[in-house]
Amino acid sequence: NKFGISFVGSQTITNSFRAIHSEGDFLPGLIVDYYNNYLSVQINTAGIENFREYIISTLIEELKPKGIYEKSDKKAREKEGLKTEEKILYGNIPDKILLKENSIQFIVDLKNSQKTGFYLDQRKNREIVSNYSKGKVLDIFSNAGGFGIYSYFKGAKFVKFVDISPNAIKQLEENCRLNNLKNYSIVKEDAFDFLKKELSKKEKYDLIILDPPPFAKTKKEREGALKGLKYLISHSIRLLNRNGYLAVFSCSHSITMEDLKDLSLEISQKEKVYLEIKEHLYQDTRDHPYILNIPNSLYLKGILLRKLDL
Repeated sequence: NKFGISFVGSQTITNSFRAIHSEGDFLPGLIVDYYNNYLSVQINTAGIENFREYIISTLIEELKPKGIYEKSDKKAREKEGLKTEEKILYGNIPDKILLKENSIQFIVDLKNSQKTGFYLDQRKNREIVSNYSKGKVLDIFSNAGGFGIYSYFKGAKFVKFVDISPNAIKQLEENCRLNNLKNYSIVKEDAFDFLKKELSKKEKYDLIILDPPPFAKTKKEREGALKGLKYLISHSIRLLNRNGYLAVFSCSHSITMEDLKDLSLEISQKEKVYLEIKEHLYQDTRDHPYILNIPNSLYLKGILLRKLDL
């Protein structure tokens, strides 16, 4: 049951979930995330805008939240001829909401966070990837630190977080303190520049997570996105110890799972390494449904690779 705190067939216990997933729930343009009794809402299309008052009243009646905050996508609404303003729609919204996933806690700051507040779609992948944690872990585009913090609790000896956003760094620092992390560092830097510097310093890691923002929001941006991903993957492969792991994701619909595999194969041949695929990774479909008839409802994909030197 999506409207609860546990998921059938999984040990996941959480107080936060996606209540409405746009096309995946047959409501294109409407996204609703539930964070520990507070709602984050996106109303991104003119059609959904017409039902705004009915939607908000229904959410209040059915979910009985303490507050509702609007975080609609400005660019999406502009295309529909709509103005955008982040604001409280109902009740009150605290500066910090406590999100729990299993024994791990995160601070959600709806007023200053990206997207709808927290990347709930990566919940299942945080569990899967962290099972491969060992030694030194590098969490790039770390945002709130989900992958790195999970890895710390699953056996990593040291975690390095990298993000360029001041708001993300602030939230990350709070989350590390909240979970009593000891052996870690936080780097505020552009990921591309950081990787180049790490190679020059001959650093090595046992697990690297690449979870970049959407490089290709349109088909026109696809080639540039592939070029960026190639840079990230190739540099990360070179930073991995033998038998180390790389998790690489793309949340762009126009970048496919096969694209990720093709890039990785090309890089493996150039670097003279074997890459073993350990996991195929997708959005957590328990509350982010993928409807086969609606291809763009599957947008998040990733692979977990193991580096085997020739």
